Amino acid sequence: MSDVATRLRSFLLSDAAITREVGDRVHQAHVPESSEGDYVYFQRSTIEPLRTLDASNIDPLYTSFDVEIISRDLEQCQFIASIVRAKLDCYRGAFDDATVKGIFVEDHNDDYIPRGTYADEGVHVAAMSVQIYS
Repeated sequence: MSDVATRLRSFLLSDAAITREVGDRVHQAHVPESSEGDYVYFQRSTIEPLRTLDASNIDPLYTSFDVEIISRDLEQCQFIASIVRAKLDCYRGAFDDATVKGIFVEDHNDDYIPRGTYADEGVHVAAMSVQIYS
């Protein structure tokens, strides 16, 4: 059974509109130096455990990811972000080899500091927080 991050990557790559814009450049936690062009970067930011008084070992309530769309063109960056947001926000159902109860997207505010590492200046970042309820 896949990890939720692996499922997220597979889910994004299953969308023809996303792959048309970024190809297979959907990266978790690391962007290869050889990656050129627009891409999606994501990194796990929070795991919220589902706590019970008997301390039973159960799956997390939700997992959050910081998702960043990176492009040298501002309009393209915002366009790809709108596609990713539409794919994820308020989704429930099949999620790679599992099922999710819900995925919710929130835009980051101006205080957000991008987590990705970018080779140089001159790139635009559209960032969002994604909560995945298993």
